[in-house]
Amino acid sequence: TRGAVTTHFTHHGEPRTLMADQACLAIGRRWSPVTLGAERLGLEMGHFGLKVTPYLRTSATHTYAAGAAAGNAQLTPVAAYEGRLAAHNALEADRIPADERIVPQTVFTTPEVAKVGLTHREVEASGVQCHVATHDMRGASNGRGTGEDDGYLKLVFDAVHERLFSAYFAENR
Repeated sequence: TRGAVTTHFTHHGEPRTLMADQACLAIGRRWSPVTLGAERLGLEMGHFGLKVTPYLRTSATHTYAAGAAAGNAQLTPVAAYEGRLAAHNALEADRIPADERIVPQTVFTTPEVAKVGLTHREVEASGVQCHVATHDMRGASNGRGTGEDDGYLKLVFDAVHERLFSAYFAENR
């Protein structure tokens, strides 16, 4: 309808209709322990996936999990990082704990959002003195090409050593 979105769906077997100014569609997937036979293999479940140690080892001594199976952030870069780390720890006897703070994370929404590292609040909560630098990203090629030319970059630094804690990019303030 002009100026509105009409959605038809079924809820508990009953047809429903909902009208709104806008609609957001989010399609995702969740790992299913049933597919793997986790219970049959004696794998303990955590909140969102298998229960794992910081080294990504599961409750089964010689089994490691990564990505959605490990129940951590449901993002492709996290799964790739954890997959490499789980393989390394399986071969090298749990030498490197997972640290998702170093994994870039992007959400491909409109507007797009990306981050790596701790948030400004997390750095402040840890008691470390920090400062923030922001950079106006107007004129960046992607924003110009899509007509969404209002992005910014936020960087959080250790105030004493100038070590970078995090980078955050968003297309709109």
